[in-house]
Amino acid sequence: MTPFDKQQQRLHKANRFARVALLAACGERVFPIYEAYWVGDYTPDVSRTVEQGWIYACGGMISPEDVRCSLEGLLALVTYYNEEDIGILSCCATLALRIVQCIDAPTDD
Repeated sequence: MTPFDKQQQRLHKANRFARVALLAACGERVFPIYEAYWVGDYTPDVSRTVEQGWIYACGGMISPEDVRCSLEGLLALVTYYNEEDIGILSCCATLALRIVQCIDAPTDD
């Protein structure tokens, strides 16, 4: 078992709040890259999603409408960056998408 596999096992054992907090912390690190190099129409969904992640991880509520809007916007953004083959921006947008997907996932804990 590789170190990556061990980390993955630990992460799967963590509750959803911890997973969202980890994603939000990662999002904070990549958000400046998106801000500096975005292409196309600017969307605030990337930064808003990081904020939503922290709110959720700390026990706050995110409205289902906000989650739905973020999902739609980020899916379109990831698709655009993948079609344009802009890998670094696709990664930034994908991380933001993963935050929202984790918040939106069925309750598992």
